[in-house]
Amino acid sequence: MYQVNLEDMNDGDKLQQQYPPRLLAFSSALRIPIAPGDTISFAGDSTDESTFKYYHARILQIVVDPSSMIDGDEIPFHPEAHHSSGMPIMLAHIALTKSQSFHIFPHAIWKAHSAEVIAATSGLEECAFSNLLLWITPEQIVSLVPILHQKDCVDQKFGPVHEQLNCLFTTGRVYFPMDAHLFSHTFVSTPASEYEAFGPSSHGHNPRHVTETEALLSLKHRVSKIGDKCLTNMRAIGGVESVSEHMSRGEWATLVKCLGSIQSTLLPIENSAGNDMRETKHVLVHANLSLETKKLPNIRQTITARTKEELHAVRCFCSGNLGIGVRKRPPSLSEHRAGRGIKTLQIADTVHMVDTDLHNMMEEAEEEGWISTTASNPHTFFDEARNFIRFKYDFRLQKFTMSVKAISLNVGKCRAEPVLRFLKNNNIRGIQSAWPTGNNNHLVQFPELRIHRRVWYDDDVYVIDGVDEEDRLIHLHNEQDTDIGVSVGIDDTSEYRVM
Repeated sequence: MYQVNLEDMNDGDKLQQQYPPRLLAFSSALRIPIAPGDTISFAGDSTDESTFKYYHARILQIVVDPSSMIDGDEIPFHPEAHHSSGMPIMLAHIALTKSQSFHIFPHAIWKAHSAEVIAATSGLEECAFSNLLLWITPEQIVSLVPILHQKDCVDQKFGPVHEQLNCLFTTGRVYFPMDAHLFSHTFVSTPASEYEAFGPSSHGHNPRHVTETEALLSLKHRVSKIGDKCLTNMRAIGGVESVSEHMSRGEWATLVKCLGSIQSTLLPIENSAGNDMRETKHVLVHANLSLETKKLPNIRQTITARTKEELHAVRCFCSGNLGIGVRKRPPSLSEHRAGRGIKTLQIADTVHMVDTDLHNMMEEAEEEGWISTTASNPHTFFDEARNFIRFKYDFRLQKFTMSVKAISLNVGKCRAEPVLRFLKNNNIRGIQSAWPTGNNNHLVQFPELRIHRRVWYDDDVYVIDGVDEEDRLIHLHNEQDTDIGVSVGIDDTSEYRVM
């Protein structure tokens, strides 16, 4: 690969001036125009080694004759880049993933991350742009891959991105010296203020163009916000909520293609239950201020994610927290200034969750008060595959409707395995209870002493906080007055009774 001087690599504008954007190229695999500034993945030089199966890069320039550029002839071609005269060729600025860096140079030193960064970038691989350039062809492009700065991930500048498929984050650059020995390279941190996620289209408030990468990330952010609005503003607690917005046909086509590539059962098929595509009649009223009503042909498509795999695919497209929302007001600006910018979930908070199946947990739910008392039709919460996320699109009105059906849980009391797994896998902020709680490792020996289960003790109701197997003690707190705590011997069965 061709090496750029360190000074040029640190100056994005200088790279753009040296290789100014001029042309677009059509990617046959993605069926979209690729432009300078797009970040992409393309086929690597190994089909067996997963580390180098794909490379990532930003497109700097698209030309038809590399020799017309400064030093264009010195930049190497990818082995699979078969360039024909008059056809476009792309100059790629290579980004090295952390695993690729350690593979070629085990002594590489990368920046350590805080717990906040780890949570915000969970499921994303870290990468760093290098000082390496390479010519590739549009046919080699596999997918668009947004590469965001870690600060933008933490601040959710483009919405939550953790667990998002085909998305990377970066904190700096790697530099290969001109006389590099054994692929040695150095990592250099880059502040967010000096990083442009979308290349030329990141400049100012009047960009020269909006890249396809930015448009794709904006679509994901938009769907995430609609889903959040459905769950946090749900009028029928534990019911169904729908939100409609205008969406172009191109955006809908992108959404369908992306979801279908992750999970094929999400592709709308004609006259299919759940995911369908059908012709309907639409009544158009007063379209031009006249008192005329018309009945026109129309096409509507529907995508419903109901199974575990389908809901996972929708979250892979948007983010890991799609499908969960808390009915709680976020901190105000005055609270934020006072240092209270985060509200931790409390025991009594009500949370709506889509990807939770409690069909075989009715007894535990009733005993431990998992279900909110204000929930709508709580008897249906234990139906199998009850919940869903549904997308509908009306082609004539260009109207997108997202519907969500979720269950309503007292999140502090619910210890259902699907709920705990969802919170853990998606790094949802923990629940703060009045008393420290232990774990359920003791259930092997004492299956009846489940944490948060109620106990009759001293003529009152207490709640189990934890079990000390070594000292054979149960730690309890009073359900009504949470300031009252007590420990009782496991073997003193005459003193307490599990409810």
